Amino acid sequence: MAFLRLFLLYALACFVVLALGLLWRVTLERGVGVNRALPRPDAPGAALPFAGVTLQLTGRPTTFIAARLAELRAAGFGWARHHFAWRDIEAAPERFDWAETDRLVAAIVAAGLEPVAVLNTTPDWALAPEDAAANNSLAPPADFTAFARFAAAFARRYGDRIRYYQLWDEPNIAPHWGARHINPVAYAQMLRMVSPVVRSADADAVILMAALAPTADRGHLAIDEVYFLQRMLAAGAAPFFDVVAVQPFGFGFSPTQSRQDVATLNFARAALIRRTLVDAGLGDKPIWAVRYGWNRMFNSPWGTVTPTAQAEYAVGALDRAWREWPWLTAMGWVIDQPTEAPGMPAWGFALTTPTGAPAPVFTALAQWQRAPHLRAPHSPSIAFLPPWGALILISLLIGWRAVAAARLIDWAGWLARYRRMPGWLHATAWLTLIVIYYLATFPPLIGLCWLATLLLCLAQPQVGLWLAVALIPFYYQHKEVQLVNVTLTAPPAHVFALALLPAVYMTRHPSFAPHPSP
Repeated sequence: MAFLRLFLLYALACFVVLALGLLWRVTLERGVGVNRALPRPDAPGAALPFAGVTLQLTGRPTTFIAARLAELRAAGFGWARHHFAWRDIEAAPERFDWAETDRLVAAIVAAGLEPVAVLNTTPDWALAPEDAAANNSLAPPADFTAFARFAAAFARRYGDRIRYYQLWDEPNIAPHWGARHINPVAYAQMLRMVSPVVRSADADAVILMAALAPTADRGHLAIDEVYFLQRMLAAGAAPFFDVVAVQPFGFGFSPTQSRQDVATLNFARAALIRRTLVDAGLGDKPIWAVRYGWNRMFNSPWGTVTPTAQAEYAVGALDRAWREWPWLTAMGWVIDQPTEAPGMPAWGFALTTPTGAPAPVFTALAQWQRAPHLRAPHSPSIAFLPPWGALILISLLIGWRAVAAARLIDWAGWLARYRRMPGWLHATAWLTLIVIYYLATFPPLIGLCWLATLLLCLAQPQVGLWLAVALIPFYYQHKEVQLVNVTLTAPPAHVFALALLPAVYMTRHPSFAPHPSP
């Protein structure tokens, strides 16, 4: 009966662990923990107008640019993000053509918009041979020093009109990092070389790290934003940027959808990246959603929503960020008017139709942006305290009853009987355990195997020790136990080593070893 009680208590404990995991997921997805160590109001990058948009104005008529920028400013957009191609400005070393950049910067400033300059693309002369052969101007330069010289020249020329500089774009996906593996450490090195010279040329410069592309991949040609950022920070990149730039596209999900995991591409991904910053002790750095949005084209690779839903989602995203995420200090719509041909998927993000008529999303954004909004101070939620308290109390109760049930079992007698069994039964027990453990995928069954390993190691610690040593080469044959948002990885040698600890302790402290019942 005592064994049956223990088994039932174990089953109940598994349900409690599952409930704790689900509650932990909900707690995280409701934003608990991400609003710690908020950026100061005077932090670099925290004072930008909240709403902005990315523009593609290169080569367009001056009259069109002036008229369109005036419309955007009247609609409540406060900043304009624009790519300035190093490839076009410095086609030959130290020979700069600033004419087009002068025209665009002057137009943006004249319209009353804050310019955000994205510096990227590499001229042919600065490309690595393999990237030049592939004609990939999106690749980084072979020598970051050349890019640093260009960025410094750009900052010296426009420092009186531009304060915000984004250094490169989407280095976490191919082809933006050239014909090589994605390398967060190399991008951190780029920041280390370029940021100081930009700050030296423009004392008021605010440095944005490259906007990371939303992806769930973690391979050679793409790395998800969370891992890329973690590796960047581990490489010492933190002092060389002021703002984290993200691109939380909706991908067909509502902006209120709260799932936060690497495999889910949604608007809440911004909070997942924020949590990475907080965990690294960098919660005081602002985050900008430099591009966010939903696409209304049927052929969109970013998911498809109706024009009405696009307008509702765009405003819903602004509302959510404004109310729930005080660390997200700026949000920019994906694109105003792309340069691609009509019918291309990028036009599904556009604020107008190809003929220039306002899209519903433009009207909705303008209405929200022109209305007054007061950002209330954030206060931590205590709504989750009662369920957490209840589950912790239940866990303690289960532990108490499990100890009581375990005391009813004659452990010493069981061990003595097991040790008296013939060797072939011992071998059968170990082999059966190993086979079941190898095949097990159900977490409660894996947990039972761990408990059985502990008992067998108590009975035969020498066998457990030999198996722990023998299983060291099988490190990668580990078990991954998925507990909602947490993955527990357990290599077999580690399992045996941990299971041996009680046996080692009882060997050194015989008074704690179980003794046969009289």
